[in-house]
Amino acid sequence: TVNGFVMTSAISQTYRNDSDDEIEVTYTFPLSTDAVLTDLKITINGKTLNAQVLPKKTAERDYEAAIESGDTPVMVQAGRPGLYNVSIGNLLPGERLVIDIHTAQPLQEIDGTYRLRTPAIADLTAAHPFTLEVRLIGALSQGQLDSPTHSITESDANDQRVFRLTDPAHLDRDFILR
Repeated sequence: TVNGFVMTSAISQTYRNDSDDEIEVTYTFPLSTDAVLTDLKITINGKTLNAQVLPKKTAERDYEAAIESGDTPVMVQAGRPGLYNVSIGNLLPGERLVIDIHTAQPLQEIDGTYRLRTPAIADLTAAHPFTLEVRLIGALSQGQLDSPTHSITESDANDQRVFRLTDPAHLDRDFILR
């Protein structure tokens, strides 16, 4: 959702452990460098795990202790600028994992154009279906819009302009809306 000149995002991705083994998952996701991670929820088989901010050494120690005891710990760390890593331990065979990421970021004007970008990490060996809905509220909803990366459709809902991907898409490139 873009309201004024701030974009808030809610991203949800679902995975399942299709192996016959208990696994530890490392999930890496990109954010624009000016974006702020406002919330991250991990849900495993319908049970949501609540986060707690800890000093790095304490978090690493607690994570490893939980792995050893057979619990399902989650640890989030900021990697290099624009990348976050989530470690999820002891995901059992058949378990379903949902990762919900919420962010906020200011839009930047360049030569009278505002560019909205949703980054993706390309994995050309896997097909991850991707749906997207962008809601524009306020002044920017009155402007001319296009996407140089994806085909989009447009509709109006109350005082909002809503854009969706026209064709099925995959997380193989960034989505850009100008």
